Amino acid sequence: MPYNTHMQKTNSFSKVIYNVSNPKCVVFDLDATLCHHGSQSGFDECDQFPAIDAVVDVAKHCKSVGFDLVIATARPDIYVEGTGYWLQQHLPEFDALYMKNSDDDATGSQCKGQQLMDIERFWDIQFWVDDSPYNAAVIRDHAVDCIRPSHNDAFWAAYRDWE
Repeated sequence: MPYNTHMQKTNSFSKVIYNVSNPKCVVFDLDATLCHHGSQSGFDECDQFPAIDAVVDVAKHCKSVGFDLVIATARPDIYVEGTGYWLQQHLPEFDALYMKNSDDDATGSQCKGQQLMDIERFWDIQFWVDDSPYNAAVIRDHAVDCIRPSHNDAFWAAYRDWE
């Protein structure tokens, strides 16, 4: 499926919405949440990142009980083809994909905040799953529950998203 021809760009993110079948959704991050990405420094082989099966299973369960499934990542949209391929292999039931514009210099958490506000235009977010403490803080500031499936705080302390 040619994902890049469907992406709509805004100031800080790109999105493709395939389906809005339920007014309620759950949102999942990709890297270090739905898939393993040890260094989080490159995406050239993102189509081959190993799935985190337990989290993928939770996403599938949410979809099976009727929630729409939204994927929101700060991964740059130049990797939309590999990202789409990965999703088709591991989570083909997703309803929307949000990615960071590759030409935007917003931090990941700034991008997630803007993605969240757009997602709320279409859905009532039941909860969000994201590994980043910075993203979780922004998400919680918007009164949305955020679950962190991994607490990789040592990585995030070095990343310094707020600066």
